[in-house]
Amino acid sequence: MNKKTHIFILIILLTFTSIVFSQTYKYNIYFKGIKGGKASLSINKIDDKVHAKFLLKTIGIVDKFYSIRDTISVTASYPDYHTISLERIINEGNYHKHITFNIDEIDTALLSNPIRDEYTTMIMLMDSLYADIDSVQLNLYKKSKEITYSFVKKKYEDIKINGKNVFCKFYAPSKNSSTKLKKIGGNNLSIWATNTVPMKPIIIKFSLKYGKIILKHE
Repeated sequence: MNKKTHIFILIILLTFTSIVFSQTYKYNIYFKGIKGGKASLSINKIDDKVHAKFLLKTIGIVDKFYSIRDTISVTASYPDYHTISLERIINEGNYHKHITFNIDEIDTALLSNPIRDEYTTMIMLMDSLYADIDSVQLNLYKKSKEITYSFVKKKYEDIKINGKNVFCKFYAPSKNSSTKLKKIGGNNLSIWATNTVPMKPIIIKFSLKYGKIILKHE
């Protein structure tokens, strides 16, 4: 392959990637099997950073017995997807918490690995540059400690959503990682994503304070 061909492919990849990074994905929320809320995931790439925001809000009967008003914002470096900042504003029933992380507030020289949270990882997998990756190493930073685990592509399967069968890739923490996350109260994020380049997460599942929540693409 000559130099001109390499340059052409690189331009195509970067262009294809940039299409993803100016998008908003909308989801329906299911809590304990009951449909009752709306969620959105907005992604924007600006220069050498990627900004993403999750908004979750319950409505109707679910909102009456378990109100959710969560906002998750993350900024990551591009193209290596290391977490620069993370903010979680959690309002779930009677549980309220504000969690923040900023890489500028810690001594990075003491880290064994760069920080990469679960939300940054999901956005990374949506980038066409990482279309063929089977495993991603995460490194969380909680209470001044690093927690490293693996997020892996476990299988391919057909998922029925909105009346249609969609062939998907299923990503989740490895078995050992899942056990580790349960011990520290991690959210055990898992996703079903279209087998396309770039991929699109059509089902997102993770744990809240009082149970699991599922987001299904509208």
